Amino acid sequence: MDTTTPFQKLFELREDIDRNREWNARVTKEINAALTRIFLVPFCDVADLPSTARPKYVVAVEPASTAGLEASRELLATKYQVVLKRMQLWRPQEHLWEGHSGMSGGLFAKDVAILVDKVPYLSFCYGRAAAEPATCKVTGDLKAAILRQVKEKIVEWACEAIIAKHQLLLRFTNQQIKSEFSELFFQMVMSESPVPRQFFIDVGQRHSDDVTKLVLVYEPVLGHLLQLSQALKLDSQNISLCFSVLDFFTSHEATGKALISSAFWRPASHAPGSAFESQCVLGGLLRLSSVSATLMQPSGQFYSDHDLTNMEIATQFQVVQGSIQQVVERLSQVFKNLLRLSPVTKRGVVEWLVDCFHRNSGRTKMINLLSAPSSPSLTSDGFFLNLSWVMLRLSEPLMGKALAIDPLYCVATTLQASEGDSVGPFVDFTKETRLANASEGVAKPAMASGTTFNFKNHCFFLTHRCLSLGMTQALNAFEQVLRAYSQAREQMADLPLAVNSLQIRMLTSQILGFKHTSHTITPSSSTHITHHTLSPHHPHTHHSSPHHPAHTSLITHYHPIIHTHITHHPIIQHTSLTITPSSSTHITHHTHTHPIIQHAHHSSLTITPSSSTHITHHPIIQHTHHSSPHHPAHTSLITPSSSTHITHHTLSPHHPAHITHHTLLTLTFPPPQAHATHVELLNLCLSFYTTTAQWLVQLVTPLLDSAQEVPVQLVAVPECLVENMADFAMFLRQKDTGTLENIGVHMNHLITFITVFMGNSKLISNPHVRAKLALLLSLMLPSGQGTGAQATLSGEDFFYSHDVAKGHLIEALLKVFIDIEFTGQSFQFENKFRYRIPMYDILEYLWNIPTYRPSIELLSEQAVKGYEGSEIPLFLRFINMMLNDATVQLDEGLQNLAKVKEVEDMQSSEQWPTLSNEERRAHLDRLNEASMMAKNRNFLAMRTVRALAMITMDTRRPFVVSTLVDRLASMLNYVLQHLVGPKRNELKVKDLQRYNFNPKELTRSLVCVYLNLGHEQAFCEALPRDQRSFSMDLLHQAEQVLRALHEDDMVAELRHLAQRVQKCCDAMKMEEERYEEAPEEFLDPLMSTLMSDPVVLPTSGVSMDRVNIVRHLLSDMSDPFNRQPLTPDMLVPNTDLRKKIEEWKANRK
Repeated sequence: MDTTTPFQKLFELREDIDRNREWNARVTKEINAALTRIFLVPFCDVADLPSTARPKYVVAVEPASTAGLEASRELLATKYQVVLKRMQLWRPQEHLWEGHSGMSGGLFAKDVAILVDKVPYLSFCYGRAAAEPATCKVTGDLKAAILRQVKEKIVEWACEAIIAKHQLLLRFTNQQIKSEFSELFFQMVMSESPVPRQFFIDVGQRHSDDVTKLVLVYEPVLGHLLQLSQALKLDSQNISLCFSVLDFFTSHEATGKALISSAFWRPASHAPGSAFESQCVLGGLLRLSSVSATLMQPSGQFYSDHDLTNMEIATQFQVVQGSIQQVVERLSQVFKNLLRLSPVTKRGVVEWLVDCFHRNSGRTKMINLLSAPSSPSLTSDGFFLNLSWVMLRLSEPLMGKALAIDPLYCVATTLQASEGDSVGPFVDFTKETRLANASEGVAKPAMASGTTFNFKNHCFFLTHRCLSLGMTQALNAFEQVLRAYSQAREQMADLPLAVNSLQIRMLTSQILGFKHTSHTITPSSSTHITHHTLSPHHPHTHHSSPHHPAHTSLITHYHPIIHTHITHHPIIQHTSLTITPSSSTHITHHTHTHPIIQHAHHSSLTITPSSSTHITHHPIIQHTHHSSPHHPAHTSLITPSSSTHITHHTLSPHHPAHITHHTLLTLTFPPPQAHATHVELLNLCLSFYTTTAQWLVQLVTPLLDSAQEVPVQLVAVPECLVENMADFAMFLRQKDTGTLENIGVHMNHLITFITVFMGNSKLISNPHVRAKLALLLSLMLPSGQGTGAQATLSGEDFFYSHDVAKGHLIEALLKVFIDIEFTGQSFQFENKFRYRIPMYDILEYLWNIPTYRPSIELLSEQAVKGYEGSEIPLFLRFINMMLNDATVQLDEGLQNLAKVKEVEDMQSSEQWPTLSNEERRAHLDRLNEASMMAKNRNFLAMRTVRALAMITMDTRRPFVVSTLVDRLASMLNYVLQHLVGPKRNELKVKDLQRYNFNPKELTRSLVCVYLNLGHEQAFCEALPRDQRSFSMDLLHQAEQVLRALHEDDMVAELRHLAQRVQKCCDAMKMEEERYEEAPEEFLDPLMSTLMSDPVVLPTSGVSMDRVNIVRHLLSDMSDPFNRQPLTPDMLVPNTDLRKKIEEWKANRK
């Protein structure tokens, strides 16, 4: 029961009212003080505040309301009106109130208090609001709620001001201008501003649902970022700043949406592909590279004021690679953040990539990068190398796994609706050549309506497209440079040492990305140039004649390499070789003659490389190799010395070059290949291509043990997926990639893929692509095998234990060896030799592994058994191709050596000085052409003959079947006659090694073939049937040569062979006498030999001996008389003619 009297209740109510009034006054004072500190506008008596909570500077707009909180919402709105008036002041310093003490630094500084621009003022207000304690004993949670409202209002005002200012700038200048918000943003990123990061986040959140306003808010920042990124170089300090800005935009959903929706994310639809590099915020970062914008010019990014030692060069090379890797790591994180941020940003990234690849699709058409400059409408190699690296990093979660990738993605042509994790649009593969052709009567693959693909599909095919445009093109360019360099060195071999060395120096400086330290001519004690006059009969005069073959060929091969901008080069200034000290002359050589070669007949330049540089041990190119169709031998790059002593001799006193000063030529690194050869990039490429191989095997696995046709899914796959893989393998063959790690995990999948696809024309229609897989396979041979660079992969254990390879790899290798012969392309003749060299490497290795013997023996038995139906046994066709190759290579190699010998003899004769310039030029042109051919053909011939010797050691019977044995005997006799017979003196050129000619080794290999087959009666009988080259004296001459080579065992065996052949020779003479004067109808129409098994060719009606027509069909499945298709099963036995021949022969006995 309540006993309180009414008087007591009234008294207590009055006390509560008094307490509430007192609390309200205290809260009002605290809130007003906070607002005063936030806006630096006096909402209270500033002097009454404690010095630690009192701003020293405030701007007094008008007497501010200090009322209580009874109507706090309305009164807070009134205070906002005061703040708006404060922001409208043009000269706030005139309203400044300054106290004797108080907070005066940072957010409370005087210059901050009197800010005129709204955005900076509001940003500092936000910073002070964020620094304000949210609660206190007096206000409790009320202050926190009011502070939230205040910060929201500040952000609202700031957004309005940013948008208004940005629109004004665009309206009156029509261009992006750095705004106050942009300046504040970059100060925040650089930690140079007290404005908190949350302010810039809240600004975006304010308009997260209105993309137009969201973009207007952040576009000034992105415009400034674009300007910064376009000025970046690989060593720029602002790289980190740009990435910090991108990290901010990719860390929040609203800012990410602003980024992908802005004009700086993707170029306008009409812009070329290069706009992705110049008009996108990512472009300036993606193009950071040591690769020059123009292939044959230095990158121009790194300089040195002194000659670099090998250690300094290696260190700088590592620094460059480290810088590039850091850029790629940050770029990868930017892409990953956007992909994870939201479905909108993920789609934006995919659309950006698809559009970039589409507009730069012309990069795949850059065939000859040396003779044509890079297209200004396409992005650079450096851009796409970085993007390839980024895409490979994004694809890392896919690598090494069984992939559920849908190949029908490659036939998608329209944008599909996205659901869940599905994203569009698609990479356009519709114009790409397909890996396999659809079986007859089978419909081409098509995508069902409404099909969607998840991001794994997009990532997989986007990465492949990027590699096609980036990594593959960069490696192709690198290969072309190496080929040009290799050919240039070969063509300069006969020039005087000075011209040769200087030319290599200049060319190498272009190839490796060297940069001249200075464009001025300065005295130097390390370079000596003196002027001499030589007699017109100087011993080098004829070598440096303008008619020297190096002159004409370098015009062809060097012009696209050397017609770059050469500014004040100490040797090359003009075609007249005049060197002047002027530093203002900028010389660009655009003629079709190289300045050194053009006037080589006027000067001889003697160069002594500095001892401080070891050319052949350069850390970057020590293991770089090159193989070309013109010279398959791998040639190591050399590096010019960094300091050179040059002496200039003028052959005529009237020569215009008057050199009276010294020059300093300093070349420095890094080379462009520091980018493309980074170990991580190569490892990722290999892993990704291995994963692709694994996926392709998954598609065809159900068909391996069945007779089914090619799966429709495989028909959808573009050929470029496999061809790029093979091109990458070709690059690895040229470079020492022994640093690649964890290679063993890929071996099993790669060997399976190559075994299944390499020999099957149904799975890969293009024989060139399948032949390139042989290059990839040769890369896996254990170290020390083959003729190329050291093997990258240690695959010995895998080859021994791989079940699929043991049963099918040899057969697949022989099939592609044959198929590469018939491509219908104009360059197939040279290309087939380039592909077959690594095939010989593989064959030589596998031939000696016991587990592969059963498959070899099976192929051999099929060849001996003969043919059934329309198919000629595979092994017979393989042997026939080997004989074709050996015949052509040996014949052309020996003929061209004879031509070289002839010209060398002419040069050494007394007749040479009497020849006219035109006559000399004709001879030297002939020498150059013969030299190139001799080098190439001799190298190839040695490999082919060595393979013949190896195979015939254990597998003889297929070589002595009737369709092949005569051709084999004829080829062996012809070559041996040139090596050991009277004609061998025609091959004694001055430098055998230069022409890849080793007569001793070639003779040994040829005789090995004789001895391996010498126990076969058919071979012994075939030798004397060759009436063009064979005589018994040939074997005796070979015996004498072998004796001189101390091959006593071979001499004894050859003597026994000669005895067997002599018996066959005697028997053959008796048979010839018996069957001479045979009727013409009994003779083969092509070979003019007596037929033993005549058959009728159904398409022409001509009768031929079966052995001769089948020999023809081994190489050409057509009727030799009318070129109509013809197969062995179509041959019709001419029994009547055969009966007549047998009766005639019986009557002659």
